[in-house]
Order: sequence, then C-alpha cells, then structure tokens
Amino acid sequence: MPASTARSRSERPENPGELIRGRRLARGWTLADLGARTGYSASQVSRYERGLSSLSGIGVLRRFADVLDIPPKDFGLTAASPPAQNRHGYPVAPGLTYPRLPGPSTATVLVVTV
Repeated sequence: MPASTARSRSERPENPGELIRGRRLARGWTLADLGARTGYSASQVSRYERGLSSLSGIGVLRRFADVLDIPPKDFGLTAASPPAQNRHGYPVAPGLTYPRLPGPSTATVLVVTV
C-alpha cells in the first residue's frame, strides 16, 4: 500500500463502520456477539461495518455507541437532548409524558328485544 494512502493506527477511522469494527475487535467480540447485544443479525452488523448498509440513522448509531461505549460525538451525534420545557406553548414538568388515551372499556351492553 502506498504511504500516501496508509493510515496510522492512531488516526480516527474514516467512517462509522470502521470505528464499530475496531471497537468490536478490540473487545474480542464476534459479529454474532455484537449482533446479540444490539438486536441485529451478524450479517447486518457485517453490512454496517463494511459500509454496505447505511449507518445514517440516529437510532442505529446510538445503539452501537451505547453497546460499544463509543462517545456519541465520534459519530457526529450530540448528547441526548433534554426533555422539552414547553409543549404547545405551556410549561411542562420534567419527565411528564404526554397523556395517553384510555384503553377500550369492557362495559356491559344491554340488548333489548321486542
């Protein structure tokens, strides 16, 4: 390999797949090991590492970052955003979730026949 295209080991990988592969190998994990920890198949992890499948989804990148202890900034992500302080123009307490609709009721139906 020509010296101009060779990278030293201290350089940052060019793409997220290389970073994921490097961390996986440093831990001694197989593709199946990483797949089991992230919820992907070994073949899908391999496609991500080789760049055959896009690693542009934030959820996918965060999953790999969490499992491999990669700082999110290495993937170009920011830290998890804080919860919104306002919703629809009104202040909301931290941790308060949106209200959910009630589930279906099992009320007794009275049928009258004439």
